[in-house]
Amino acid sequence: MKRRTLIRASQVLVAILVGIFGAPANPRLALAQQSEAAKAASPADEETKNNFRIAGDCSRLDLIKDADGGNLRAELTPLPRAKVTLYVVRGTPGVLEEVGTTEADERGHYEFTNLAPPRYDSRIERRWYGMVARAEGLPAAIWPLFEGTNPADADVNFAAKSATLSGRLTDADGNPVAGATVSQYGIHGLPVPGVQSAITNKIGRFRIEEVPDFDRGGPSDGVQFRITHPDHPATSVSVPALPAETVFRFTRGCTVTGTVRDKVAGQPAAGALVRAQENKNTQNDAQVLTDDQGRYRLVLPEGRYNILVEALNRAGAASTGHDCRTGETTEIPPLELTEGGWIEGRVVNTRTNQPVVENQRGGRITIGLIGPGSPARKRLISPEAVATVDAEGRFRLRATAGDNFPYLVNERGMRMAWDTQQQPAVVVAEGETTHYDMLIEPELTPEEKMKAARAVLATLPADQPARVAAILEEFRKLNHTVDECEIWCSLMRELVTIGADAVPQIGAELDATNEQRMIRRLGFALRAINDPRAVPALIRAIPKTLQPPLSDYGLIVADADLTAFMQKHQINPVVGGQYFDFGRPVREVFSALHTLTGKKFGDDTLFGMMRGKNTIALAEQQKRYHRQAERWQAWWEEHWQEKTTDEAYAKVNLPPAEEIAIPPVIALGPSATTDGGTRGATLSPPGESGGTFLDLDTGLDPKWPLHIPENEAADHEREIALWAAQNGVDLMCVIYRAPDGKETYALRAFNMRLWEISERDAEEIDELIKEGKLPERKPAGELLLHVDEATGRYVPEANAAFLYATREGGTGVIHITDRITEKRDITGMVFAPKGVGFHKGVKFNQRDIIP
Repeated sequence: MKRRTLIRASQVLVAILVGIFGAPANPRLALAQQSEAAKAASPADEETKNNFRIAGDCSRLDLIKDADGGNLRAELTPLPRAKVTLYVVRGTPGVLEEVGTTEADERGHYEFTNLAPPRYDSRIERRWYGMVARAEGLPAAIWPLFEGTNPADADVNFAAKSATLSGRLTDADGNPVAGATVSQYGIHGLPVPGVQSAITNKIGRFRIEEVPDFDRGGPSDGVQFRITHPDHPATSVSVPALPAETVFRFTRGCTVTGTVRDKVAGQPAAGALVRAQENKNTQNDAQVLTDDQGRYRLVLPEGRYNILVEALNRAGAASTGHDCRTGETTEIPPLELTEGGWIEGRVVNTRTNQPVVENQRGGRITIGLIGPGSPARKRLISPEAVATVDAEGRFRLRATAGDNFPYLVNERGMRMAWDTQQQPAVVVAEGETTHYDMLIEPELTPEEKMKAARAVLATLPADQPARVAAILEEFRKLNHTVDECEIWCSLMRELVTIGADAVPQIGAELDATNEQRMIRRLGFALRAINDPRAVPALIRAIPKTLQPPLSDYGLIVADADLTAFMQKHQINPVVGGQYFDFGRPVREVFSALHTLTGKKFGDDTLFGMMRGKNTIALAEQQKRYHRQAERWQAWWEEHWQEKTTDEAYAKVNLPPAEEIAIPPVIALGPSATTDGGTRGATLSPPGESGGTFLDLDTGLDPKWPLHIPENEAADHEREIALWAAQNGVDLMCVIYRAPDGKETYALRAFNMRLWEISERDAEEIDELIKEGKLPERKPAGELLLHVDEATGRYVPEANAAFLYATREGGTGVIHITDRITEKRDITGMVFAPKGVGFHKGVKFNQRDIIP
């Protein structure tokens, strides 16, 4: 019996995910933890060579905990004589073909040789492999082979036990659905007939025998299955545990139809690939081939879609932003296929000017593209390879004519999916080739980084005031990034070494800057120097620490002594480890004040506020920050002599608060938009862990008021409402008791106007606002609960969405998505089961409207 780490067992989780969603758009990301990767052959130089080999071991997988109940480990038992059948998926949506069958040897080892290499970079000519293995007494194992998996180490792991799933399938109205496919894993999204899949009969019933039943060893989001039928939106479902008898139900969908014409051939485009790309959720994507007349039909979940088209030796411009609503049919304007053009070039190392062929994991570099034929999604980045470099680092990809934006998919470089559109476009003309090289700037070695830092230090003047000024000037040069840590950390150490004599210049710099990286560094330096004369400048900086969203950082410097210095002076000093903490401006400045004065005034209540574009929210946030600065100013000017004898620092001289004009409530102007907000937030009822209150205008989540007993909240509703009005609180999580006695978590509004809107309009609020529209709405009460139109009564268990206007004039949308009734650590889950979360209470999404 052999033991291996859980890294190999992670393939099980990948297979589960494939069963839910089909093959991921970027499968290499799913196996990023693999230590070795396939050096996949490129179409340019190896397409005709049948030199590809797939081999591995067949084993039974048991996931067990160590004797002390600690780490989960995988225990693998070889399976001699297991039979392995190899399949290939060709093209997209894909055709599943059997390649052949072999038998594992006495060690459980199998292999297939003389195969055509896989193609991961062409949807039309895609070639993906996968295996179905069988062993006596165990459920069959389906194992897709992804790019990023070493094909010479493609182990197939069997579950130690099996279970059965049976049940029936209905449409949204409860009618049986015949001819639907219910499947678990599949090979790159395609079910294997008779293996972990079943077709529903005429009364909608199905039964799947021998479903692999892996012991997950801890919290799980269930066993996942995917259900498909041409007349219904594909859906994924979770079964909490097996065996099970269950009822699955399709949701209602919308239908998209249209035609594709081959402009080059002057005829309908038969067999063209049409893809529906949902702007916010890749799970809703779907694809289909056109019929002989170039027509296509897709049934999709409700949403806003881009419709993409391509074919062999053809490109096509996408039709974007189609609002597809349940029960409706949307006819897409005719799509055209053209010859398109080409982008051709090399992937080049900027330091050596030599081509780059392999990424850091040993696989070939791949290129993606955003352009007229492949638009970017909104609020979602989903890299997808369309070209692979050859053995000389060359690539060639077909593109629709117009402005195109290539990016690197599986290696870090100077054009990535998230920033390529901020760089100049690569313009492609019909029938022509545009030459463009993709650049990779290799990271400096630790030795090179420290050498660069020492070179900067060597340029500093010896004269003390001039030396401080030069250090601050170097800080300004680095304000665009927290990279080059060795340089600015070395400068930080020099500044702290100078000590108290540097404080006046640092304070002046803090007064002059509004750049948040500079504020961070100056706060860090003043805390490390620990001279109380810095307090007035730090107080004046408080309002400026209200900054746009940017994370706290855990950073690494290569030099051990420099690391120790940064760790010694970080907000919470530590000894050892690789990282040091570099906080947001609000944390660094207040931490410096706490260190220099030994005082705190509940400053951490401000830490959750992020500066956005919402003028109303910004006005309220600035009031809170300025009020906190005034509180500090009053304390310092009364107690300064306890900290310093220098009268020059007796007064803070806090500048007056900035005045911000408040626009009319929900009066949409020509530049109206949305901004900020949050997804997946939870408010908890009194007595539970998690926040109970929320100020929508500032993002502040105040703590429970000390003068009101938390365990007697229901008896103090008026006092809570008064406190909420005095503190700008807009929402509270409460327990609502229905007339039948059933209790439900609900959100209660304070001093707000509320209107119920459709859940769909809540999710599409961005598009509505851009069109100058507000959703259809009906007035709502103080509880954010759905009201049944027929009875006028609350439906507490239903999700619902609301348009709101706060007392201060802030406007936005709240979408209730779940009630969390089971508190559990869901770290690492792809999707938490319904009703499960870190904190009990109401789960919701929120979005600001900026008139």
